[in-house]
Amino acid sequence: MLLKRLPSLQILVLATGLMGTALIAALPSLDFAYRNGDLHVAIETAASAVALLVAFLLYGRLRQTGSRSDLALIFGLVLISLSNLGRALLPAFNGENDSVVWVPLTTRLVGAALLAWASFVSPIPLRKPSRAPLYLVAGVLGALAVVGVVWALSGGLPTGIRPRLSPAASDRPSIDGSLGLLTGQVAMIALMAVAAVGFTLRARRSADEFLGWIAIALTLATVARLNYTLFPSIYGEWVFTGDVARIAAYLVILVGALRQIARFQGAATRAAVLEERNRVARELHDGLAQDLAYISLQSQRLARRDPASAAVTAAADQAMSRSRDAILALRATDDPLSAAVASLARGLTERAKVRLDLELDEHADACLEVRANVLGIVSEAISNAVRHGDAQSIRVRLANGRGLQLSIADDGTGFDPRREANGVSDRGGFGLVGMRERAERLGGSLLVQSRPGRGTEVQVLVREQRHPGSRKHSRSPACGERANGRAKTTPGAPNLSSRARKPLATQAPRSGQFRIGADDSSEWS
Repeated sequence: MLLKRLPSLQILVLATGLMGTALIAALPSLDFAYRNGDLHVAIETAASAVALLVAFLLYGRLRQTGSRSDLALIFGLVLISLSNLGRALLPAFNGENDSVVWVPLTTRLVGAALLAWASFVSPIPLRKPSRAPLYLVAGVLGALAVVGVVWALSGGLPTGIRPRLSPAASDRPSIDGSLGLLTGQVAMIALMAVAAVGFTLRARRSADEFLGWIAIALTLATVARLNYTLFPSIYGEWVFTGDVARIAAYLVILVGALRQIARFQGAATRAAVLEERNRVARELHDGLAQDLAYISLQSQRLARRDPASAAVTAAADQAMSRSRDAILALRATDDPLSAAVASLARGLTERAKVRLDLELDEHADACLEVRANVLGIVSEAISNAVRHGDAQSIRVRLANGRGLQLSIADDGTGFDPRREANGVSDRGGFGLVGMRERAERLGGSLLVQSRPGRGTEVQVLVREQRHPGSRKHSRSPACGERANGRAKTTPGAPNLSSRARKPLATQAPRSGQFRIGADDSSEWS
């Protein structure tokens, strides 16, 4: 959503800032200057803390990617944070003199130049990513050395600033400062603007929402620097329009940082759940499945001597088959939904030598909870068609219509769905109740169409949902990151998009049909 509208948002932010600046310059009656030195210190401290937080988050990403652009971005944010902190603390230690102006300005200029460079540099990995912390430390020390030289020379560099001049003076705009200071301010405006454009392009190119928030913040920072040039307040005790725009810039960065933290937490949770599912699958395979295989083998030997024990053999074989199905369902969720459904369906049908027809939309994706329940329904429906329906052919369809739509149809013996739904099962443990519960858990609907001798079709609809951070209103319950509007795929996963992807055609329940779900009145597209 943000990335799609990012250029429009940038234009809106810039236009609003420029219009506000023009109104302040043209209408002296618009006066909201506030003189408070402590508030200025608080603004500088808060800005420094936010910049360091964002740099810390980016450092976590740098450890994974080793990207040069991330390294430059971190370096620039650290320097800007140090300049903010220096502007807040230097007057307390050194008094109000020229070094309090030149040292933060020089540090900000170097940081802004690094941000502008980071927005355009290729994100190729460093040759030795493990040395990234050393590069950061060396860069910061080098920058501090430059700042030290500026500090030593600042005694002879005039600033031309009148600290007590109110930015709301009657003769505003009042461009205050020496030629060198004004040149630095103009250079700062240019560098911030270049960085804003660069990060806008890079965010849309890489589908990185966090960089989009940084781009918006840099646009606000550009407006702030323009105001600081026209209405000096950053070097005095006055809080004025430039400070408001600057606070807004850091609030935008903070929002982006919080969303990034939430995304990291979500990814960590999904990784932990997948790891736990894989662990359970391994334990089932190495423990329960092996024990059931041993019981099945021994019961087969027993059945040769005592035919009456054939029922035990059949039960052991069925339990072993169900354990294999559970293992397949647990492991399939590592893949994109379409590939996971294909892998699970193939595993269930190949063992039974049943013909399988897949019509899957590779753009259909869903969050972890939806994926797990959808795969559970696929596993149950196919397993029932093979075990109880004696199916010779099964068709699985997955599509994006008004939500996620799934269909599993077979040419088996069929059954009476109303008897099964009421718990009156002719074959025992058909699992319709379990599929109904999975559909209801997702707020979806389950439609079962079957007649004795005419096969069975199970259809599931999960309505469309809007997920935080998504680029648009999803046509399916997708919640993973997408690259340029396309669902992520796993290398080697089957390309299933060439098959039919139209919405599943369904209608109201008739004789031989039964609909159950959280919303029985919902329409099926």
